[in-house]
Amino acid sequence: MKKVIIIIICLFLAKEGFSINELRQALVSAGSKEAALQIYDNYSNSQKASVWTDKLTQVLSLSIWNTAQINLLNDLKGHINEGIFEVGSTSEESFNSWYVSWKASAIENFDIVQLRFIITLVSDFNASYTGGGTATGNNCNCATNDDYCDGIIISTGDSCTSGSCSTKSSGCGRFWMKGC
Repeated sequence: MKKVIIIIICLFLAKEGFSINELRQALVSAGSKEAALQIYDNYSNSQKASVWTDKLTQVLSLSIWNTAQINLLNDLKGHINEGIFEVGSTSEESFNSWYVSWKASAIENFDIVQLRFIITLVSDFNASYTGGGTATGNNCNCATNDDYCDGIIISTGDSCTSGSCSTKSSGCGRFWMKGC
């Protein structure tokens, strides 16, 4: 009987590690970034934190990371809380300061396309993702004030294009916390 209970618990935990939560699923299923942002904008800060914690749980469930990457992902996940989504709060400012050093370590341990997928996209991580695009053409779903822009880090000289975009105060960049 004990073995059956242990097996049931293990199966439950395995399922939990791989299943997407309802909040993130709603964003993934929205059909477009614009539709997802409309949903996301109505989420509480706690729900936003839940979306990104769930994303990192999915990323960590993959058996493709080395020890340094796992440590960085766990550290990032441990810093996500509802306070970081409160614009101008002490929690947000503290997170932003901490993130500078985390990002420097992450850039040394991950490919840029991996970081973009982990930090700016809500869908499940796909190891074969090669996206990122280029800085040519108009792309309004990027953050000119964040380091992940259409898959390219701004410090390389590439950046989002502005063109005829309507500026949004959030919904792009790291955890969709940056303006577009």
